[in-house]
Amino acid sequence: GSGYVFSHPKEGERENGMADTKIKLKYRWMDEKNWRPALAVSGILKIPTASESKGLGSGQTDFGINAILTKTLTKKWVVHLNFGYTFIGEDHVNNELNYSIAAQFLLTEKWGLVGEVVGVNNFNGRHGDDPFSGLIGTYYSITDKIIWDAGLEIGMNKAAPGVRLTTGLTWLFKP
Repeated sequence: GSGYVFSHPKEGERENGMADTKIKLKYRWMDEKNWRPALAVSGILKIPTASESKGLGSGQTDFGINAILTKTLTKKWVVHLNFGYTFIGEDHVNNELNYSIAAQFLLTEKWGLVGEVVGVNNFNGRHGDDPFSGLIGTYYSITDKIIWDAGLEIGMNKAAPGVRLTTGLTWLFKP
């Protein structure tokens, strides 16, 4: 997916434009069973489509891999635990370890709410530079194969973006 970025830095000019394009594939390796959570793996490719000259992108391609554990607690509550590693294409920028925990609440068979806490360790030794944020969102199953989602992410430290709105579509398929 891609999006539109409005950048309002504390110093310098405000900029806006197309964001980098991200392509993500996820595969559920193991289904949930009794006490064992489901295990999925995902890969994400960031293609540099944002303007590097405006400071909206790095101009480089990044690649990330993630492991995702999912456990259904009740008929309405599901939790997700994510751990990943991102290989940053830009020279002189450290790769990143990312992690998150999310809770999902089903309002109806098709509609739900989600809350997530997300962190990144960029291995530079200064933990104040590691973004940490919270997200609240919703999703709706348009069909059994297409899910729409939207969220509001709020930075919880100075390294994270102040506010970010997201929306997207997920297409489910089984090989």
